[in-house]
Amino acid sequence: MRDIRFQTRDFKVKVKVKVKVKVKVKVKVKVKVKVKVKVKVKVKVKVKVDDYYKEKSNPDPETHHS
Repeated sequence: MRDIRFQTRDFKVKVKVKVKVKVKVKVKVKVKVKVKVKVKVKVKVKVKVDDYYKEKSNPDPETHHS
C-alpha cells in the first residue's frame, strides 16, 4: 500500500509541474487561452488519476484480462 501511495503522489506532482509550465507559456500568449487550458488540463488530470487509482485500488477483472 505504501508503494502505491508513493507512486500516486509522484504522478500528481509530475502532472502539476507540467501543467504549471504549460499554463505559464499560454498566459504569455493569451489570457483567454489560459482559462481554456486550465479547464482542459484539470479534466484530463482527473481522468488520468482516476483511471490510475481505480486500476491500482480495485483492478477490474476485465482490465486484468486485457
